[in-house]
This record gives sequence, C-alpha cells and structure tokens, in this order.
Amino acid sequence: MEGPGAEPPRRGDSPLPRILRLMGGGRLTAKPFDPTAEVLKRRITTAEAAVDHYAQLLLAVPPPLERREAWVASLGGPGPFDPSAKGAAERLRGVLQQMVATPEFQLH
Repeated sequence: MEGPGAEPPRRGDSPLPRILRLMGGGRLTAKPFDPTAEVLKRRITTAEAAVDHYAQLLLAVPPPLERREAWVASLGGPGPFDPSAKGAAERLRGVLQQMVATPEFQLH
C-alpha cells in the first residue's frame, strides 16, 4: 500500500510497475559507467596495462595467464590501447564484467 485509501496489491500482481514508478517511471537516469576515464586519468596506454590496472583493483589474486591474455585480446590485443577509440568503453566494460565474474574477484 502506498498511502491512506490505496488499494493493496492483489495476489499475482507484479511489483515491477510500482518499482519503475519509484525509479523515475522506468527511464534510465544514470549514464553507464565509463571505465576509460580512469584509463585516461592514469595515462594508461596499452591493453596490458589497462587489464593489469583493473585486475589489481578488482581481484584478490592475479588471474591465470590465459585469462589475462584473453582480456588483453578483448581490448585489441597486446600493444597500444586508445580509450577514445570507437567501442573502447564497451570493450573495457566487458572485460570488467568478466573480471567480477571470476573466482579471483569472489575472494574479496
């Protein structure tokens, strides 16, 4: 119930419409996280350094070499990483999502 005289939710009613109203009508109001801002701030210039930076921040122990190499490849392979390139933020967000899904992250 939301207030005096409000009708109680009926059995089987989904709370989703109410939740969406409370969250601003279902509109996304926040911008997606931009991990490239940190890369720019730290002057990280290679895919390896970007992976190593976020791995150090997020993981309790270093990741297996094969996993690290896969993340580096996701950012365009070993070598230069341009955070302002088209799709760079999305690729880096994808790597971070993979990092937080690892056992090494869960150890924190």
